[in-house]
Amino acid sequence: MFVVMYLALTGRKRNILLTSNSSDNAERLLRVYRAQLEANKRIAFYYGNQRGTKWTEEHFITARGVSFFAVGARQSPRGFKLDEVRPDVILPDDFDTDEECRNPEIIADK
Repeated sequence: MFVVMYLALTGRKRNILLTSNSSDNAERLLRVYRAQLEANKRIAFYYGNQRGTKWTEEHFITARGVSFFAVGARQSPRGFKLDEVRPDVILPDDFDTDEECRNPEIIADK
């Protein structure tokens, strides 16, 4: 987590997608990053206030212009550009639910 945070805070990465099997789960992953940017005093000390122009559950942009998106498995990643910058980090989480893993037909259809 903090490797991605460091890359974002230093401007080395600008457009980050967090993906999971549903948009709700992806948003839960995104909440951890947003909470660190809001409350971590070391981040604030070294990099300043990170609250940017957009700050919602599924998408936020930091003060440095780094975009974080939450994307569910069935959502299309099309259009997730920020100022012509395509995603340069994609963090996948568990795409398969327990039920899907137990059913070879569902896995084969994916």
